[in-house]
Amino acid sequence: MPAAGQVWWRSAVRARLDAAQAATRPMTWLHGIAGACALGLAYALIGMAWPSVRELAAWLTMQTFGVDSGVGAMASLVTAALQRSLPLAFVVAVCLVLAPVALYFALSDDSGR
Repeated sequence: MPAAGQVWWRSAVRARLDAAQAATRPMTWLHGIAGACALGLAYALIGMAWPSVRELAAWLTMQTFGVDSGVGAMASLVTAALQRSLPLAFVVAVCLVLAPVALYFALSDDSGR
């Protein structure tokens, strides 16, 4: 049987650890919400700026190659493909960010103590 001082010390360390975890829990949620807001804002800004990017790509292609017919059509095709794949890339990025968080909660050893 452990000594009374050792039991008291362990319970004090455990209480301090529990208090620290309880204090950091709201900050963890705040970081998650801030990250989601940042991703949403970035997605909205990319969506708003996309027509300008397409026009800039067409202008740069025309200035660089001096040919407007085939190369311009190819640049237009590539930018249209990128625009259509942007939502898929966003979903994949969100899954890559949320997968470790889901694993953390699924594999945490907090058993409701």
